[in-house]
Amino acid sequence: HAAKAPVWRYYLSRVPDGLRGKQPGVPHGGEVAPVFGTADLCDCTGAPPTDRDRAASQAMAARWVSFARDGRPDVAGLPAWPADAKFKNVLLEFGDRQVVRPGFMQHRLNAFIGVGNLLGR
Repeated sequence: HAAKAPVWRYYLSRVPDGLRGKQPGVPHGGEVAPVFGTADLCDCTGAPPTDRDRAASQAMAARWVSFARDGRPDVAGLPAWPADAKFKNVLLEFGDRQVVRPGFMQHRLNAFIGVGNLLGR
């Protein structure tokens, strides 16, 4: 997709406070409740959100709102979120804080590229 339009990739590593030590990471789709601020409305985690959970949710949601409004996910007071590009491999990690990660998991991506080349893809 990056060949035709800007792409902003992310990796969500922040486990809600009440689930730390109870699950190994964030499941697929784990960004939905924080982005839309619905963790208080559902008991999907089994633990009520903490003030830290709510603050992380608000900071994440602000990115999505900025993107919808301006076409860029940048928010004052937070790190600039660089657009990804072919062979650039950069993303924003949503952990306990938001951090730009260039070359994120590059060794894993290189392995997939190698397997794809072996299979003729």
